[in-house]
Amino acid sequence: AMDGYAVALDDHSERFRVVAEVQAGSISERAIAAGECARVFTGAQIPSGASQVIMQEDVERAGEWMIPRTRDRTTHVRLRGEDARAGTPLLHAAQRLGACDVSLLAHLGAVEPLVSPAPRVVHVVTGRELVPPEQLPAPGQIRDTNSSLIGALLAESGVELARQIRCGDDLAETIAAVRS
Repeated sequence: AMDGYAVALDDHSERFRVVAEVQAGSISERAIAAGECARVFTGAQIPSGASQVIMQEDVERAGEWMIPRTRDRTTHVRLRGEDARAGTPLLHAAQRLGACDVSLLAHLGAVEPLVSPAPRVVHVVTGRELVPPEQLPAPGQIRDTNSSLIGALLAESGVELARQIRCGDDLAETIAAVRS
């Protein structure tokens, strides 16, 4: 979890000989023995025999030697399964996936999760008294504000508004609008 030097947690040597360097993405084939350490970088796998990383800010380097200035029992090592235990639900059925959820799925290698498509809605507005919001209402008419409200609520919810249709109060007209 840190740039530093990998040592055995219970090795209380006053100084450690640097015998390897492990970059992130590579593996050291050299095991660490008593009095030895490996220079490791954040994200690197620590070598066999090591169980602690002493942060680089807490050491002095003198040639092939690393001398800890300060040291405690903090390991700075992330263990396999530390993020989540096998069998632990990380996402739930019917959950809307957000950016962090997609990142979690990528971390797990789930690049093609089974998801439902976003719903599509056709909104049919009935009422002879309704006119579009941009139109000046005549006596007995009102502006159709609900269509704007419904459209905005659907957009906020991630629902696709496929179409909005205004029709009168006549049943045949409403049926024709729905069929269209």
